[in-house]
Amino acid sequence: MTPDQRDLTHLLAEVSRHYLGRGFDSHAIATLRSTIISNTKGHTFSLRNTMYSFEGPIVGFLPNDFWKLTWSPPNKPSKAQLQDADAIFAFSCGYRLKDLKDCAPQNRLPGKNNMKLAKIASSLKERYGKQLFTQFEIAAALSGIEKIESTKEDIGTREVIRQFIAIAESRKAKPKSVIVVAHGHHIERCVRLLDRYYQVTGLPHDEEPYYDYDDEECQPRAMSAPDYIVSDFVSMAAMARDVCS
Repeated sequence: MTPDQRDLTHLLAEVSRHYLGRGFDSHAIATLRSTIISNTKGHTFSLRNTMYSFEGPIVGFLPNDFWKLTWSPPNKPSKAQLQDADAIFAFSCGYRLKDLKDCAPQNRLPGKNNMKLAKIASSLKERYGKQLFTQFEIAAALSGIEKIESTKEDIGTREVIRQFIAIAESRKAKPKSVIVVAHGHHIERCVRLLDRYYQVTGLPHDEEPYYDYDDEECQPRAMSAPDYIVSDFVSMAAMARDVCS
């Protein structure tokens, strides 16, 4: 086995373990492995999603411990930790459209995924009494509930967090820990983004996790686990690249 093959084998093993721990099934993981292999030439692979596009050496995405989980289901936060959190941050998963010919953010409907996430966010707000920050697709599914929402723009999770924190700070509040509401396959990346770029502790919520998908979504990655896992890997690899830089 050549050094390039060893690096690729190492990467495949690490990401397989990582995504298995995050609740993805074997079919989704096999799709990701196949995608990585098909986009690898020699010691380099190139990947893209709607937010990131890059090419780099495989070894550059294997920093020590990066792919290890920051949390796992048996070690979820206690009720005391959740009660002490400063706010609830809710992140959307896809959307439907009023008019399929018009993809403008203002034309988006919550869809099945965000309707479920909205219920989780609402329940948490009722139980813990925290200020609720929501990505706008979730906000559209919440009525009669006090909330703060992101701007109606096509932006990634990192920018949504930046907006939430900027709003909190404009109100003289600097969150140190927040309860995270997101699709079950998305929470891990939200937690990492909060910690890596904003030094905020993300606490996975204690409601029943949502792992389903919506085949009527207009955002392809929100339609199925195999679609989502590839997009998530590209975003995670971008974070790995930042760690190495």
